[in-house]
Amino acid sequence: VAMLTQQSAEKLRSIRAEAAHAMEVRHMEETIHHESALNQLREDLRSVKRAHVEDVQLLAGESRKDIATMESVYEARDEQSAQELASSRAEVLMMSAELERTNTALHEIQAAGLVRSECENCPVLQEEIQVLQRRIRALETTVSNEVNRTEGLEASLAEAGNSLRVSEQCTRKAVEQLDHERVQFQLALLEQQKSRFDLERTTEDRVRAMITERESKGAEEVLLERTRVEAERGQLTLERAANEEVLARISEGLANQDANMRLLEGAEEQLRSDRENHEAMLAQAYAQLGRQQTNLEIEKRNATLKSQAERIRPSPILTPYVRASKTGPLDTPRQIKEILADKQAKDPAEGLAETLPMIPTDLENTIKVAMGGFLDDTEDHHLDLREEGVTMEVEGGRLETLTLLNPPRTRLGDLWLGRQ
Repeated sequence: VAMLTQQSAEKLRSIRAEAAHAMEVRHMEETIHHESALNQLREDLRSVKRAHVEDVQLLAGESRKDIATMESVYEARDEQSAQELASSRAEVLMMSAELERTNTALHEIQAAGLVRSECENCPVLQEEIQVLQRRIRALETTVSNEVNRTEGLEASLAEAGNSLRVSEQCTRKAVEQLDHERVQFQLALLEQQKSRFDLERTTEDRVRAMITERESKGAEEVLLERTRVEAERGQLTLERAANEEVLARISEGLANQDANMRLLEGAEEQLRSDRENHEAMLAQAYAQLGRQQTNLEIEKRNATLKSQAERIRPSPILTPYVRASKTGPLDTPRQIKEILADKQAKDPAEGLAETLPMIPTDLENTIKVAMGGFLDDTEDHHLDLREEGVTMEVEGGRLETLTLLNPPRTRLGDLWLGRQ
């Protein structure tokens, strides 16, 4: 008992040591993972801040470059406009002075009265006057064009100044917006830092709580939990094996079902073929039966007509029933056989029609010759026709019915098949 107790204590200590080691390893892993997550978060924040600062600096530099470029362009345009305006003003002044000189000279000439009356109609003078007038009009047009161009240049210069002022206002707004974004980014960065610190504090508190909870549970609870997990794992393994077996059975059943379906389809095809063959045979048999029935009806009608004709035919005593043969009355069985053979060799139906009146009755497979329509009871006229398979019935001394017992063996039977 002491040894068992010692072994149990040692095993419990080893289990506790393993549990403590496992908890320590897990705590270290979680700590490392938490520190790596925090480091990654810090690195992401630094990279975001660096990227934002670079973007702000890039936007500010581009704005400064645009402002400098626009200022240089506007300055060059202002200088060019000023030069063009000065040159235009100088040309206008020169043309105005020349026009004034021309007008002054013309007025002086007219006022001095130097032009004589005889020169008033001088073509040279008139041509010069016209040339001067055209020059005056051209100078006036040039002056007006220059004035208009000067006004256009002044308007363009004013528009360029307005554009420069608008650009300066946009630049100031962009700079103010960049400053505002920088302030907002700094505030957001402070918020992120505060959130990170809160997250770190919360994570540390949770880790401490988890460590405290695990330490409070103890090694026995850890062992029980491990045992329960292993039992659940074994149960899940058994259930998985059972499910795999059921799936295998289902797969086998599906395969058997497919095979049975193929066999059933083959059987249905064979049954359909047999049914078609049977229907064809039945149709053929019905057709043959219809033909036989038609032939039998015809034969029955012919037999009825012959029987009626034989009954109403006159039959004097001691004369043949219908008509005698060429050799006279039939006195012996040999003569009857000869007559039957001769008539059937010619025509089975005709021979039977001519010979039947001479074979009136059946007595124990023997035939007696009827003379004059009545039976002759002499024993000399008995004829044994068992080989022919013929039986007859007599009512009132006359032949009423003839039956063929063995039709397939004789030509007579082929003619009187199944008929009475």
